[in-house]
Amino acid sequence: MLAANFLSFGIFWVLKLIVFNRIFKVDELEEVEEHLVHEEQAELA
Repeated sequence: MLAANFLSFGIFWVLKLIVFNRIFKVDELEEVEEHLVHEEQAELA
């Protein structure tokens, strides 16, 4: 019974991560890169 509880918790946790990543899809690397480019341009100006 305990194993079934852990298994179902793990499955739902992974599914939650997948669903939330699709809903709140953010390209963090692109945003960070864009922010760094703006900072560099501000320093040069």
